Amino acid sequence: VKLVWMVILGSAWPTILLSVAHWLLSVAQPLPTWFRLRPHVPEQLDVSSLERHDPPEHLRTGAVVIVVPGGGYIWHSDSNGLTFQPTAAWLNGLGIIAYILTYRIVPEGHIWPAQLQDFELAMHIVRQAHHNSSNGRVGAIGYSA
Repeated sequence: VKLVWMVILGSAWPTILLSVAHWLLSVAQPLPTWFRLRPHVPEQLDVSSLERHDPPEHLRTGAVVIVVPGGGYIWHSDSNGLTFQPTAAWLNGLGIIAYILTYRIVPEGHIWPAQLQDFELAMHIVRQAHHNSSNGRVGAIGYSA
């Protein structure tokens, strides 16, 4: 029995190892990538940023969506993480790269159209980053407070 077990595992171990590795890669989500929209401006003056969430490699479609929070430009409606993380996970499940936008807000001294400018800059950055892979499939989904 021991010899049979060793022969079976001996010939099959590369396949088993590759299968387990493939499964682990398909289940594991890459960590989100966070970056500021204007890194040259002090963070105390401009907190606008994007947080990238990638789908598993085998699901990727090349499409990209920017997720924009509500809040009346006074606050970000997802300060507790209950809306946008699930939205990003849902988009990732569809093979779509999700970017969560944090825009400048009024209480920090940023009146309209600062929020629109943040969205426009985010769209520009995302389009530039994905111009070869997205085939122009860059969209947005937004929420209202």
